This record gives sequence, structure tokens and C-alpha cells, in this order.
Amino acid sequence: MTEQPCLWEHLQRQGSFVALRKDWRSFFNCLSKVSKTYFSPMNLATSMKCGHRRCVEKCELQIYESGLEILGVCPQRMHSPIPLVRDDVMLYRLNPEVLHEHLAAALGLNPAHGKINGAQHSYCIGRSAPLRETPRFYYAIYATTVGKVKSAIKEIVAEDMGKKFVVLLPTVTFLTVEVKSLLAKANGEAQILSEVAPLQLDGTFTPSINVKEPKIEYHAAMRFPTPANCAWKDVTIAFQNDDEILVSALGVKQKYRFSELGMQNDKSMGHTVQWTLLTSFAEKDGEIQIAPLPKTIQKQKQILSKMLKEFMGLNDEPIPSVRGVYRCKFRIRPHTNFDHKASRPGMTPAKETYYSAFHDEDEQ
Repeated sequence: MTEQPCLWEHLQRQGSFVALRKDWRSFFNCLSKVSKTYFSPMNLATSMKCGHRRCVEKCELQIYESGLEILGVCPQRMHSPIPLVRDDVMLYRLNPEVLHEHLAAALGLNPAHGKINGAQHSYCIGRSAPLRETPRFYYAIYATTVGKVKSAIKEIVAEDMGKKFVVLLPTVTFLTVEVKSLLAKANGEAQILSEVAPLQLDGTFTPSINVKEPKIEYHAAMRFPTPANCAWKDVTIAFQNDDEILVSALGVKQKYRFSELGMQNDKSMGHTVQWTLLTSFAEKDGEIQIAPLPKTIQKQKQILSKMLKEFMGLNDEPIPSVRGVYRCKFRIRPHTNFDHKASRPGMTPAKETYYSAFHDEDEQ
């Protein structure tokens, strides 16, 4: 079936379920059989965009009704009143309950209705069926700015109290690095409605079988001014204390706190798993045996590598696997208060150094 004008893009642009009939017209045309259930008439608008070539861009016609006559009057008096018909100025409300019931069915969810407290235009639409993993709630966020998307996600986190969840964003526009990082830290994932559930001719939302879920990972918050022709062998990371590192490469040196590298837990305001793992590499001469590490920690190592690549602007793997060992290509040193001898080969490793911190549920 032919894909219709993007309803999701329209909702994101409007930031509201209420619009003039003419703004919904393309969806009325393709949803002729179900439009009565999706849309409800409200009342006549009191103003609408003017659009006259002689008016300023944000000029709005004032709507006046007298008997059977409806006129749009320019407040700047740049042109004569414009005769209008009811269809031009009738406001319609898209029914979120009906919309979300259809959407939940398309995504294979058990329907659930409810607005998110403190988050404008954000709704719980359903819950995944309990199969192999713990069921997750799905939330649709129709925000008009990145800031509003982030605020809605924080409200969802507060409501779900650490449980995994999925946010449904209308388009990819607001799936920024900041939003991805926030979701990753909060046990959340994202799906893009315009891709996973496009509107069809029959008024249904048919999921695309070719769309993959966006990859959610932590991202470095800052970038090191890496000199040209720099390689990992030229990089040194030296811990100054428990919260700060000194990074140097080919004569360039700068200090960074863990929060500046995107390694701060938004809930506890403490270190993330990535910072703890980086500390462990410093304490272990840049090498950690892979064999005893749980798969969850190995995944965290992959995320740490990704962050370091972005932070330094280098493309090759900074911590490759070499004969059963994760080995840093760069030099890394612990801070001076660390008892370096205790972690030398032949000594029993202090497992709590790089095991205990990895059981923080916020980071799994």
C-alpha cells in the first residue's frame, strides 16, 4: 500500500492533537472510513495564519462569525476581510485513545492508556507481552523540542523507577546524541514511529519489517583537541584522583572530570560503569583478563571503547582483545595514592575493584 502523509511528523510539528480541519485534511482524505473515530469536531477557531503577501510572517487573521457569514479580518488592515467557510476554521481534535489503541495493536502491545504526569503530550500506550524478558511499557512522546523530549523521559524514569521502557518518537529529528545518552543511562530504548508504524491507506499503522531499532549507547560529552596524525600509542590517560584524569597527546594536555566525559550517573550523580572500568584498566597496567568477566561487563567495555573513540576523534579500536586479554593501546596510569604493587601479575586481583561496581542496575 502507498504510504500517506506522515501523521507522526504532523503531530511533532504541531505539538498538539488539536488543529484546523484544513491542517488535518490530508489525513481525513486517506482515513475516510475511520476518520469519525480518529477525529472529533470541537468549535470554530478564533484566529488562523493570515499568509497574505503584504503581511508580516506571524500575522493571524481574527475570525468573526455573524449569522451565516464568517470573515477573517487582518489586524494590520493590510487587505480586505476574507470570506471563509466552516470547513476552513473548524478545529478538530485527534482522539489519542483511539489512535493509541490502533498503534498498540500494530506494535503487538497490550493497550494501556494514560498521560505522563509532568510531561506535556506524552502518553503510555501499551505494555509488551511477557515472553522471554520482563514486559516493558511503551510511551509516545509528541514533543516539539529536544528539551521537552528529555523532560518527558525523566518523568517516565521517575514513574517506572528503574524498569526498562521504550519511548516512541514521531520522527528521528529529536533522537539526538543527548537523548540517546539519557535513554541509555535510564534503561530506555527508542523507536521512530514514522519508520516502525507508517500510516496506511486503510487507516492502520503497519509496522515495517526492515526497520532496526536505533542503537542506544553512551556518548562522550566533550572532545579532546587531538593533534593531526595522532594515534592511540601517542595518548596517555593519567588519573589525578578518583574523579579526574589528565589526557595528553603529542604535546597537548587537558584535565577532565568524569562528568565531562559523559560518565556521570544522572540518578546517583556518581561514576558510571565506564569510569569504573577505565579506573580498573589504570590499576591493572592497561590489561584485564577477559575470561572471568561476565558478558554484561564485556558489553560495558564495548561502550567504553566507543566513548573513547568519540572523545579522541580516532577511528580504530582503543582496547582490542589480544589473546584473551583486553589491552589498552594507549598508556594509562592510576593516581599516585593507588598501591600499584598490589595489582602486579602474580598477585591476587582485588575482584571488587572491577566487579562490585558493575552490578548497578541503572547501568545494565
